[in-house]
Amino acid sequence: MFPSPKVGYAPRGDGAHVGYWILGEGPPVISWPGGTITASAIFDEPRVARFMRELATFSTRIMIDRRGIGYSDPLPPGSLPTMEEQMADLLAVLDHLGIDEVVLSANAWDAQATLQFAVAHPNRVSSLVVTSATPFPGSAPGWEGGVPVEVIEQLAKEYDRPGQGLGPARILDVLAPSLTDDDDLEAWMADGGRVSPATARAYTEMAFQTDVRDLLHRIAVPTLIQHSTRDRWTPVAGARFMNAEIPGSRLVEYDSDNHLFFCDHVDEKLAEIESFLEGDQATHAQRRLLTVLFTDVVGSTERLSTTPDVRWTALLDEVDSTVSRQVLRNNGKVCKSMGDGHLALFERPSDAVTAARGIARALRVIGVEIRAGVQIGEVEMRGEDVAGVAVHVGARVSGQAGAGEVLVTRTVADLLAGSAYSCVPVGDVELKGLPGTWALFRVV
Repeated sequence: MFPSPKVGYAPRGDGAHVGYWILGEGPPVISWPGGTITASAIFDEPRVARFMRELATFSTRIMIDRRGIGYSDPLPPGSLPTMEEQMADLLAVLDHLGIDEVVLSANAWDAQATLQFAVAHPNRVSSLVVTSATPFPGSAPGWEGGVPVEVIEQLAKEYDRPGQGLGPARILDVLAPSLTDDDDLEAWMADGGRVSPATARAYTEMAFQTDVRDLLHRIAVPTLIQHSTRDRWTPVAGARFMNAEIPGSRLVEYDSDNHLFFCDHVDEKLAEIESFLEGDQATHAQRRLLTVLFTDVVGSTERLSTTPDVRWTALLDEVDSTVSRQVLRNNGKVCKSMGDGHLALFERPSDAVTAARGIARALRVIGVEIRAGVQIGEVEMRGEDVAGVAVHVGARVSGQAGAGEVLVTRTVADLLAGSAYSCVPVGDVELKGLPGTWALFRVV
């Protein structure tokens, strides 16, 4: 099972503390949760939890609560937060954890403090990942990157008369149009972001009064910007402006209406972030030609929603045990366990296929179906971790498989010629985030 995040408290220097959690191994990546969502609520929403746990497979994820929110000590009565205090809180956590240099992750209206930190403390920042953000959410002549006026007006009504339903009638209509009828998500946002009206107003007003557009040209670290093209909460114009102003930055736009980062294009976003972070560590990579096997449980989301937590945990333990046993039996090594999914490496394609079929056969006995994808290619080894295009191809191929199927690429199919396995063409498909079409084959 995936480990739980470790909660900690960094002294601010005024007798109060900044609360945070930390999870994973790899280059440290730090951020606030976004809006008034608390760090402790992140793992209460399955899609957010999955995104964070995937990030933690190739980075050390650090999530901090702002003053007056979640784990952090409250704001003094009547005081308003400042950008300088937010930057000081970031420094407090980094110093407390003994981290000299960090990847900053900027999200939505929290981006200004992060972008300003990169300018004020360049020696503490290795790179920036900016998601669904804007350098200035307010309004100004000719500025198209601000938050729509109607959204601001609705939020103001909620702050003035809290609990009377005067805020946005369906907040998901703006934040996540593809999930607008998801009552569980809306309830999570209400519960996870429950802070006092005064605190919510204070942070919103601080964001709308802070404009860091003139600082962007001074950012001197590698910067990845991710944004939905039709985001209604923070228009894409803000992301395009940042891309034009931050030297050497890279903007990736996604064909989506959703502002919330975990709603769609999740695998593409994760792959983009992982590839971006790998670029900072390329000198530490060792390349090897290996066979990549990806497996995951079919219908896990539906099964999770109908299975008690204790039973689900026991089931995942059985899946872990079965995968490890079959991989080891066929001369492979499990590199990553991602809840109900696994990544394993082998020297030979036939060993990977044998392991995949053995896993499927063993788990079918307990009523669990898996799907599997196999690719061979050069991968980058970083200690116990692995990355590279072949890894992404293996994951996408697995996603194309049906229950009980093992799909392979043409390269793997050719290498299996003369083995105990036959490969049946299933057609050419497009794999998300990868160029061209790929011929896939079903192992029989």
